[in-house]
Amino acid sequence: MKNRHQQTCNSSVVLLAFLLGGLGTTMNVATAAEAATAAGVIPMGDVLVIHSLGRAGRSPVHTDTLEARLVTGSWVRPVAGDTVPAPDGSSRKWEHAVADKNGVLAEGAARGAAYVYWPVVSAVRQVMLLEAAGDNLVYVNGEIRVGDPYAAGYVQLPVLLQPGTNDFLFQASRGELRAKLVPAAGPVVIAPGDRTLPDLVTGETEPVWCGVVLLNATTNFAQVSLRALANHSPEHIVTIPPLGARKAPFLFNVPRGLAAGAVPVSVRATLRGAPRTTPAEASIELRVRRPDQTCKRTFISAIDDSVQYYAVNPMPEPPSPSSHSALFLSLHGASVEAIGQADAYSPKRWGPIVCPTNRRPYGFDWEEWGRWDALEVLGLAEARYHPDPTRIYLTGHSMGGHGTWNIGALFPDLFAAIGPSAGWISFTTYVSTNSPQATNAIVQMLRRASSASETLLMATNFLQEGVYILHGGADDNVPVTEARHMSRVLAGFHHDFQYHEQPGVGHWWDISDEPGADCVDWPPMFDFFAHHVIPTDASLRRVQFVTVNPAVSARAHWVTVLAQEHSLEPSVVDLHCDPLKRRVGGTTTNVARLWLELPSMAPGAPVLLDLDGQRIENIPWPTNHFAPRTGQRAERRISSSAARALSSAPAPGLLLVRQTNQWRLAESVPVTDKNPLRSGPFREAFRNHVLFVYGTRGTPEENAWALRKARFDAETFWYRGNGSITLMADRDYLKNQAGIAGQPDRHGGAQVPNVILYGNADSNAAWPSLLAASPVQVQRGHVRIGSGELSGSDLACLFLRPNPHDNHALVGVVSGSGLEGLRLTERIPYFLSGAGFPDCLVMSVDALTKGMAGVRVAGFFGVDWQVAGGDFAWQEHP
Repeated sequence: MKNRHQQTCNSSVVLLAFLLGGLGTTMNVATAAEAATAAGVIPMGDVLVIHSLGRAGRSPVHTDTLEARLVTGSWVRPVAGDTVPAPDGSSRKWEHAVADKNGVLAEGAARGAAYVYWPVVSAVRQVMLLEAAGDNLVYVNGEIRVGDPYAAGYVQLPVLLQPGTNDFLFQASRGELRAKLVPAAGPVVIAPGDRTLPDLVTGETEPVWCGVVLLNATTNFAQVSLRALANHSPEHIVTIPPLGARKAPFLFNVPRGLAAGAVPVSVRATLRGAPRTTPAEASIELRVRRPDQTCKRTFISAIDDSVQYYAVNPMPEPPSPSSHSALFLSLHGASVEAIGQADAYSPKRWGPIVCPTNRRPYGFDWEEWGRWDALEVLGLAEARYHPDPTRIYLTGHSMGGHGTWNIGALFPDLFAAIGPSAGWISFTTYVSTNSPQATNAIVQMLRRASSASETLLMATNFLQEGVYILHGGADDNVPVTEARHMSRVLAGFHHDFQYHEQPGVGHWWDISDEPGADCVDWPPMFDFFAHHVIPTDASLRRVQFVTVNPAVSARAHWVTVLAQEHSLEPSVVDLHCDPLKRRVGGTTTNVARLWLELPSMAPGAPVLLDLDGQRIENIPWPTNHFAPRTGQRAERRISSSAARALSSAPAPGLLLVRQTNQWRLAESVPVTDKNPLRSGPFREAFRNHVLFVYGTRGTPEENAWALRKARFDAETFWYRGNGSITLMADRDYLKNQAGIAGQPDRHGGAQVPNVILYGNADSNAAWPSLLAASPVQVQRGHVRIGSGELSGSDLACLFLRPNPHDNHALVGVVSGSGLEGLRLTERIPYFLSGAGFPDCLVMSVDALTKGMAGVRVAGFFGVDWQVAGGDFAWQEHP
């Protein structure tokens, strides 16, 4: 950040006095700094506040005129009375405000603030811990760091203070803002909050995973040994970036003979390579539960190798292998923990209630990473409890009700029935998303990118499930109009749904004296569930199915959509199978490749295909055992219901490819093409043991940006998704490309991870290895997409590609055509649910002042991952 007073004020103390004078105070700067240092804690005090400077929503594009100055390098330290223009042509003024003695800027002063600037003076170069809450993010001497918008209170960040004045620029969130700097207890700190811990269950002795946050209070990468000091628990090695925070996993060997109560566990973190450094130690406590009590169970996620948990409300008595018990997957609402969701139910004698986390109490609205978490937990629960695979049910409340609608629509053959309670349909129906109307091709591409969020596009999929809609008639949180609207939609085609609106009750309600909260534990809904089972594939003569993205959901019973003609537009199939006439026929829309199994037909005589008006007779009984990977996901642990299409020897079927509006039979399709296992859009890259690879081959400024941006993304995913992502330099990735999965802080086995690459062809040494054949090339000064080219140093570019060294892995690219373009990527909100990101997106810095007019390119690659066969929209420079 530039300081416009540098040429006239060489003394940082004089400078700070000048700044504080501009803030309207006469405090003695040197005395105040000495007092703060002596006290060991520096609370936020005199600040400057400026209000609305743009607009944001659930969109890839937002406006912010102060961010535009940060991106272009023209930002200067403010003085009270300075003005900044807003995108609407008006201007805003920096105003003086004062936090209280605890560093709290009251809600009255902070509400509506766009930014809060806090100058901090330090006599020496030192690392301290920033504790802040109520901010979306903060720039510390120009380095972007994660904020705590939900005021969770667990965010501590190591920050480096330089001698003299240090700039803390908070982007405000809502409500009050509080901030202070506290000393770091050592080079490695075990943070006191945000621990992911399991419950121990009497009679169980298998080791359990735990997660704690480690802080690296040094300016170098730190390798840290973490272990529980009990029962010969193993050591775990974790790498933390400079001044970074990371949720670190470790195993605890459970002792035998547990009794009810709690087990204290001491945890030690040791900085490797620094034998004289005192280890950090902390004490945690693990609850001990009986087998019939609700409990938390932890696991290592295949998304990012982090520790996650799910909660269980178990059956009163363990099921026997022949009991054919059910399983209920229940999704919690915003701000609710999974264990709280489990505690809201009375035990069910006919099946356990399993509650995933959505990765956080707010998390991702059960979309993207929230959806993946739900499916991952479903697979774990099926493996542990062995339910009847035809008796799986989905329910949830509020945000979890939305998750029930959306996941139930995406995966209709995974659940016998669904029960959304107080659920909103989609962002479009529930809130004003500030998403622009589809007035041009660019906006249409961005809207297509979020089509998996649009439940109503897939409403006919509910034909495959029973539906019980529950809502309070006086709900002041999620309007009852959401439930009424879905009831009207279903009434147009569905004959197996029930709607119950409880008069006079609000969002969360319990009107009976029975155990469990009625708004989730509603007896008539569970009675409805009891009368529904998932039909076998062989019993279904007709399948109607809609998918908007085979990478999300590809399969419904014996039909799998392998590829689309136009990415993320609805693909519709309506197919009939007549086993007596040995005929399969029907219609499709926007389907390029199709896999049809024939479970109801006996092997033998030829088959007749009548598809989209095209007739193919005398097809020999298929022996093709092509195994498509469905959108239900080919991870190490997936739903066993979803695994039907992933077996090594699936049922024989017909592989169909559409070319020039004609269907033909095929024996195989190229594994390098888009398919349900590997496709877009952009955010699909942030999974599969994802690894962040930052560039080191650029200029010092480009290299510094790459590491800081990768660290910021890892911090953001920790905060929003309870994540734990490994950062690696490009040169280190290239040295051990084949053995990445064997790194000490990864658990992916031999699986090749997805890579997020930070930098461009000039600055990231891994670019030639991973992206040499990419039709998108980003270098200093220009971006090339197929045969088109854009020029300038302020272009930000996001895109994804298949990893050329593996048939399953993806490469996501966060790039720019110069330092301005790279900085422009810093706040593109790709971890925000509801914001759609296509396969490729290019925008210029004009987007921060002119909105959608600054988006230059948006589009989707074709089935072959090329530009020519895809859908791309271009926009001239504004």
